[in-house]
Amino acid sequence: MADTPSSLPRRLSAKSGAASGRETQSHESDDTRTAAALVAVRKLFAAESTSFFIVLGTALFLVVFGLVMVLSSSSVEQYVATHDFFGAFLRQGIFAAVGVPLMLVVSRVPTWAWKKYSWHLLAASMILQLLVFTPWASRSTATATGSTSGRSARSRRSSSSCPSASGSG
Repeated sequence: MADTPSSLPRRLSAKSGAASGRETQSHESDDTRTAAALVAVRKLFAAESTSFFIVLGTALFLVVFGLVMVLSSSSVEQYVATHDFFGAFLRQGIFAAVGVPLMLVVSRVPTWAWKKYSWHLLAASMILQLLVFTPWASRSTATATGSTSGRSARSRRSSSSCPSASGSG
């Protein structure tokens, strides 16, 4: 039983303690720092309640389900435009891959912080929503769709392919 792993550190620390008192003190301070860091990490990743895992599982299911819906709804149009079925799916997958870890980090924020900063976060989100109506957003949207006027590419296609849309019947 003397060679069991649990008794090995005690025997080694007893031998090193007999050799030098100063090494023992520095070794003990390292042990306490390591133990404190270990306790902090354990508190961070402590087991959560059952409801946390139910909400987490539901959120992850909805993310995966949404990605499947994006793939099924945009694959044909994406293939016609770029000869690649997975372009929109990969783009949304990247956003999901960034969003899920952020969701887990945000879930660790204490409740008091949400209560304290909720009005500030609400004001910031409203300002970001209103940025859609600024000239910067309309300019970037026109560039992204390839249109220089206010009409979208889809409305230009439908009006040019349908001669009766001009009213000359």
